[in-house]
Amino acid sequence: MTIMENVPVIVGIGETDFWRRGTSPDSELALAIKAILNACGDAGIDPHQIDGFCSFADNAVHALALQGALGVAQVRLCTMAWGGGGGGSCGALSAAASAVECGRVKYAVVFRSVVQRGARFGAGGGYAGGTASGVVASGLGDIHCPGYSQPYGLMTPGQIAAMHFQRYMYNYGVGTEGLGHVATTFRDNASRNPRALMRKPMTLEDHANSRMISHPYRLFDFCQENDGACALIVTSAERARDLKGRAVRILARAEGSGDQWASLSRRSVPANNQALMVPEIYAEAGIGPSDIDVAQIYDNYSGQVLIGLEEWKLCGPGEATDFVKSGAIGRHGSLPVNTAGGLLSEGYIQGLNLVTEGVRQIRGASTSQVPGAELALVTGGSMAAPSSAVILARM
Repeated sequence: MTIMENVPVIVGIGETDFWRRGTSPDSELALAIKAILNACGDAGIDPHQIDGFCSFADNAVHALALQGALGVAQVRLCTMAWGGGGGGSCGALSAAASAVECGRVKYAVVFRSVVQRGARFGAGGGYAGGTASGVVASGLGDIHCPGYSQPYGLMTPGQIAAMHFQRYMYNYGVGTEGLGHVATTFRDNASRNPRALMRKPMTLEDHANSRMISHPYRLFDFCQENDGACALIVTSAERARDLKGRAVRILARAEGSGDQWASLSRRSVPANNQALMVPEIYAEAGIGPSDIDVAQIYDNYSGQVLIGLEEWKLCGPGEATDFVKSGAIGRHGSLPVNTAGGLLSEGYIQGLNLVTEGVRQIRGASTSQVPGAELALVTGGSMAAPSSAVILARM
């Protein structure tokens, strides 16, 4: 087998319906099974052919439970990437890709399933597989020492993100107007997406009139809290030739963190939990930021998109507000972003739905398709560490 034949590719994607938080009729296990079966159907493989399972932090569904339910004879890979919240979303894909690349597995599943009937992921009690943990369960990237923060009222990821964005505004002398442009752009994309939870059109006035949650973030600056599942099938380019699913190449991936991984100890904005990955992933892909056709940027809060655009060198430092106000991130702009509606409007499967949308864009199958898209950047959660990212490419 040549190196090129062993290149890891995504050959199938699957999702369930998305429900508002706590309203799914199914368990997390049942949702995961449905998403995986849908991905197998998209790829054109039998579920029995699966031999690897990958997910990421706070995942509640055990791989061996999936093995039994799907009738998998042997599991050769069973791993979970760190990175609370969505920091490990692309990292789980990277783990599957590495296992395929070295010949360890033939068909690896990357999955995420969420049901929030009790604890809520973005609340102070946190979410850890459907149970409250007593601390924010979004990993060390957000509140790593609750004893130093919660007694003073700093309870939730949203509060920390709001403080983070306040520092960003101070650093660059910008206001809040960019937040509304991000939220309304993603809602416009969601309006064409039948899977999206939030499809009702939103104006800048609607955004400005939504209630303040944690200054400067308003209600529509927060991502969804919902139930649902996503899955992807990863295999080699050689095997993909015989499958019906249109293969998408995993061109480059990055994962890790610098020494400023915790929100409360950051010395700059952006912090280096993602910034150190940026030159590495572009170098691995052999491209520059200007080559990216479409981006799926982790949008747990609208301000993280503005920071992310700058962090990933898609615009200059302090320029993101003007960039989004120009219409650049809209579906007809120079760099369409979060074309299914993102976590703000489509739904929140801790970022794995951003990866499935990246695949659809490269396949030419998005509801807000970018004409001729060949390269898609997908990023994991920037507030969590380790974080991760991938670049997807047309074969």
